[in-house]
Amino acid sequence: MTFLFLLIVLVGVPFFLFRKKGAGLLSGSLDFRVTRYAKGLLMLGVIMHHLSLCCSPDTCAPWESIVNLFQGSGAFLCSAFFFFSGYGLVHSLMVKEGYLGTIPRRMASILIPYLIANVIYGSVYFLSWEPLEGESLIGRIAACLTNIVYEEAHGSTLVMYAWFIDQILLLYLFFHISNKYLSPLKALFAQLILCMGFIMLIRHLGWGGWRYNSMLAFIFGQLYRYCLVVPSLKRRCAYFILPVLALAACLYVAKACLGMNVPFMGVLACPLYILPGIVILSFLEARPCKLADLVSSASFDIYMYQGICFLLSSYLCLETPSYCLCVLISSLVVGYLAHLMGYRASAFILNVPPISSWIGKGRV
Repeated sequence: MTFLFLLIVLVGVPFFLFRKKGAGLLSGSLDFRVTRYAKGLLMLGVIMHHLSLCCSPDTCAPWESIVNLFQGSGAFLCSAFFFFSGYGLVHSLMVKEGYLGTIPRRMASILIPYLIANVIYGSVYFLSWEPLEGESLIGRIAACLTNIVYEEAHGSTLVMYAWFIDQILLLYLFFHISNKYLSPLKALFAQLILCMGFIMLIRHLGWGGWRYNSMLAFIFGQLYRYCLVVPSLKRRCAYFILPVLALAACLYVAKACLGMNVPFMGVLACPLYILPGIVILSFLEARPCKLADLVSSASFDIYMYQGICFLLSSYLCLETPSYCLCVLISSLVVGYLAHLMGYRASAFILNVPPISSWIGKGRV
């Protein structure tokens, strides 16, 4: 019953947050507030995806189809998040003078709370580590660190589900370096090469597909924004579709003819499946909502700290409906408190205001 309730909430919330744009405003562009609120909803969807993976068959039997829906939605939700990130960076680059120089500071404002989260996670991980009989404190620390290094080398992260933070920081770095030294279209092509090279590396290391199936959505988001400057709708669609077809052809040739072990369906399918939803959002504008502002402003932190909430709440009510609600509510509360502390630390180190103070100032 809990999953049905949460599904109704996630589906129903957009009807209260969004409304149709007025006549003459259906240009295909996305409003800043729409993308910000959409990111908050996507974050909630990702938490539900992780909760669905924890459900036992006995507890989810009445709503198995809903649970299966969330279980299969992770890559698509992350693709949408990457798409909005790429779109927002290009939009800001096009309309704000000197925006490229602010990206390192923006990366640091994500990295600093992430490092704080790693310290907290490391402490919880160490305290929950069961030492061997007679093992000294130094031996316990060494065993704990060895296991962390092993997990990191095999694709996991100390902060549970934090691969997403790793990836977004890497994509920001690709974006900054390429646009600093190249023209916009050349920079986009350079990022595509870097992303494909990273995907090949991940596959060579044997890491899971969740690490790369959403990455190209970051490129598609940038391409979509560049295409919006073309006045003709037919040419706009052609300029978006033709590069995607060319990429598909290159991947097919590499896989079928050259025998290269490259991903084909996942890296293209996940970003492309979310495009109809993106187009629908371009027809909408968001109603101001303080609660949505708070959740959206802290979405990165809520995402980072959901793992601790998974761990702590599992001792109380493992794999039950109460467990789902406990994790969801505690993730929102803990994540927002961590957001306040983390960005105050960023403000102290970087001399910038917390991200919550950006609400309503039109930043993308």
